[in-house]
Amino acid sequence: MDSTVIDPVAELTEQLHQLIDGFERRMRESPVPLGSKALAYAVQSGLPPQMAYTVAETARYTGIDERALRREHEAGHLAFVMPKGQTKGYRILTEEVDRWLAESR
Repeated sequence: MDSTVIDPVAELTEQLHQLIDGFERRMRESPVPLGSKALAYAVQSGLPPQMAYTVAETARYTGIDERALRREHEAGHLAFVMPKGQTKGYRILTEEVDRWLAESR
């Protein structure tokens, strides 16, 4: 019987790195409009070109689970913005996704 203990945090971290690596690989294969890899992939996934996307839209175009994005935000690694005059509906700037991915390598 194998008595190996799996660290759930290490496993989650490895899964997140695999998702980021896959996203970056797809980004390298895509054209980059106006210098933003995140914007290129968002548009390629069928979203209209915008400066920021909802957390759900960001999850859709990156392939990274919303919960993982929110955990990264809570840990201070990924900045969210709240549109002026709103109390819910965070957005993530495409330039922030580009920065976060570059720093996550």
